Amino acid sequence: MDCKISFSEQDLIGGNGNWNVYQVVIDDIPRIIKKCGSLDGKKVDSNIQNFKLVKNIGLPTLSFLEKYHYKNEFIIIGEHLNCNEDKIYVSPNSISILNPNSYSNMTGLEQLLKSENEIRWKHTGTAEKFRNTHKLHSILNFEKFIYKIKTDIKKATSNFIYIYFDSYFWGSDKQNTISELSYKIADFDNIEKCENTKFSELYNANIEEMKISMRSFLQYFVDENKSHQYIEKLK
Repeated sequence: MDCKISFSEQDLIGGNGNWNVYQVVIDDIPRIIKKCGSLDGKKVDSNIQNFKLVKNIGLPTLSFLEKYHYKNEFIIIGEHLNCNEDKIYVSPNSISILNPNSYSNMTGLEQLLKSENEIRWKHTGTAEKFRNTHKLHSILNFEKFIYKIKTDIKKATSNFIYIYFDSYFWGSDKQNTISELSYKIADFDNIEKCENTKFSELYNANIEEMKISMRSFLQYFVDENKSHQYIEKLK
């Protein structure tokens, strides 16, 4: 499908080694565009396929994700998770470095690295910058939430789906530092079908991937005086 909208680097809200992510408005509705510079569209097709794997088994994910042809390359247009003022979703994989403002008490080699870290901070996603600067102080539903995720992971495992840590986006109340958590699978680069793997092995691997992402979330986006309590509960 051809795409007739336009966007520029001014619309960039995040990115990593694989994609640049842009925020655009289409028919008065905020959307995200993911652009990887692929001319043959294979990476785009893989993302769409993995999105359908997750959506078809009922895991929390984007409402839609579609492939478009744009200026001789292929892009993805999808739901914008952070288009309202009530909820914010963040990916620990999208934060490049801790906020440079946290360096006030650092000395020596850490100070020498500050300039490099400030550059990397500029490439951190907009939502991730906000939640890192306005950290959560309390998670109201942590234990029930982890139980719910494990139930979802059993469903994914039963369908032979392996979900890497960087697929998870963690949701919380944007206007509060005391919040319940939610999640969505919203990155589709690293999702695989593993039909020849034993259930127990695949389930344990999926659990560990989730824990990697959650531990990073707690490190970057929860008050350091509280984060260790949740990390202990995660074990």
